[in-house]
Amino acid sequence: MPPALKKESDSLIFEKLKKHNDIINAENIMLYYSTSAEVDTHKIIDYLLSPTSEKKVWLPVIKGKKLCLRRLRNPAEIKKGKFGIPVPAENVPAENVSAENIILKKETDFIDPLKLDVVIVPGVSFTSAGDRLGRGGGYYDRFLSKLKGRVKIIGLCYRRQEASALPADKKDIKVDEIVSQ
Repeated sequence: MPPALKKESDSLIFEKLKKHNDIINAENIMLYYSTSAEVDTHKIIDYLLSPTSEKKVWLPVIKGKKLCLRRLRNPAEIKKGKFGIPVPAENVPAENVSAENIILKKETDFIDPLKLDVVIVPGVSFTSAGDRLGRGGGYYDRFLSKLKGRVKIIGLCYRRQEASALPADKKDIKVDEIVSQ
C-alpha cells in the first residue's frame, strides 16, 4: 500500500475507533502496538493515554505459549519482545511511579483478561462473518477462547484484507466486529 494511502486509511480507522461506543464506554482496552505492516494503532494508543483519558491500555506479551497482558502507561516504555513484537517494558520509568504503579508492579503489571472491556486484534485477513486469519501461532485464538461472549472483540484491517471466506476450524475464534477504513 502506498504510504499516503496507508496514512489516510489509518486516520479513517482512528476516527472510527475514537467514536466507537464500546471504546468510549470502556475502562480497560487491549490493543496491539502495530508494526509498519499493520493498521497503525499508535495514534489511538496516544489518544487513549492522553491526560484527559481515564482509559487503561493493555498490550499482549508472550510468556511461553500464552498471551498475557501488560499495562502500557507511556509509548516510550515500548521495547521489542518475543518474535520482535513491541511490548511495554517491565520496569516503569521513575517519572511514572505512583501509588498505583507500585501496587501493580508487585503483580508485574498484568491483568486478568476477564477485566477487559474491549479487545482489539490484528490479523492478516478477516471476513464479514468475523473469521480471522492470524500469523499461525494460535496465541490470539487461545487467548480469545476464554473471552468470547464476555468481552467485545474487534479486528482491525484495511479493506484489501477483507476476504469472502477463510479457512477456519473449531479452534479459530471469530471477532465480533471488524473496523476498516
